[in-house]
Amino acid sequence: MKKQLAAFTLFFAVLAAMTVAAAAGKTTATVVGDPEYESVDFAEFNKTVVEAAGKSEAWTMDPVLVALKLTGPSEGMTQNIERIYGSAESPDAAEVMITNEKLPDDSVMGQRFVIVLGKNDDGSWTVKRAGKAVKCQEGRGHQDYSKEPCM
Repeated sequence: MKKQLAAFTLFFAVLAAMTVAAAAGKTTATVVGDPEYESVDFAEFNKTVVEAAGKSEAWTMDPVLVALKLTGPSEGMTQNIERIYGSAESPDAAEVMITNEKLPDDSVMGQRFVIVLGKNDDGSWTVKRAGKAVKCQEGRGHQDYSKEPCM
């Protein structure tokens, strides 16, 4: 019972933190499909996941590792990863937000990926929706994450 209460408390603490972050201007994965995010094509990637899961590759069993594999390596000085499960008891859906900032680019300061994943019967995770947005360097365009290009 104590473990269940702790898990329940942790889930709501993370949910509250994400709500505060969203109110502060950070965008959570629930906005994939929002006009501020550019859609990311993941059809071929999901074929790779299925093939790798068939070979029992461990990375396919973790939604964060699957999301990181989709987005590729970060060139930024900082990388923040946020993951929320749809249910703490039996997670079968996850949202992962990966924010890479302080990029070595004269116009783009940051890049954010928002990925929604579903758990398959074999325990592997595949992408259901994915979006990408950028934040510009000061003086090079918008200062919020958006699909609009930087100057």
